[in-house]
Amino acid sequence: MSKKGGFLKGLGLGALVAGIGALLFAPQSGKETREDIGKGFDEAKDQLSAGLEKVREASVRVKDDSVKETKELMRRAEKLKEQMSAVALKLSSASGDIKDDLLEEAKKLMVEAKAVAEELEVLGKKIGTSTKREATKLSKEVKKSADKVAGSVSKPVKKTTNKPAARAKSSKK
Repeated sequence: MSKKGGFLKGLGLGALVAGIGALLFAPQSGKETREDIGKGFDEAKDQLSAGLEKVREASVRVKDDSVKETKELMRRAEKLKEQMSAVALKLSSASGDIKDDLLEEAKKLMVEAKAVAEELEVLGKKIGTSTKREATKLSKEVKKSADKVAGSVSKPVKKTTNKPAARAKSSKK
C-alpha cells in the first residue's frame, strides 16, 4: 500500500513541477497563443477564398474562349448546311451544264464542310489543352497556398514550442 501511496505522491509532485515549469517557461500566454492560432486560421480562410476565386476566374476564361470559338464554327457549319441543301435541291431538278456547275459547287461545299469538321476537332483538342493548362496552373497555385497556410498555422505552435528550449539553453550558459 505504501508503494502505491509513494507513487501517487511522486506523480502529483511531478505534475506540480511540470505545471510550474510550463508557466515559468511559457513564451506567451494561452490567450496570445489562441489569438495567433486564430489569426493563422483567418489567413488560411482568406487564402482559400482567394484560391477559389482564381478557380472560378480560370473556368470562366476557358468557358468564354471555347463558347466564342464554338459559336463561330457552328454558325459556319449551319451556313454550309443551308448552302448544301440549296445545291442538293437545285441538283435534283437540274440538267446538262447547269448540273455540272452545281456538282462543282457541291464539291467545293464538301471541301469546306470537311475543313469546318477538322476545325471543330482542333477546337475540341484546344479546349482540352486549355482546360488542362488552367487546371495545372491552379493546382500549383493551390499547393503553394496550402503550403503557405500550413506555415502560417504552424507558426504559433512553433513559437510556443521553440522559445522554452531557447530560454533553457540561455539559462544553462
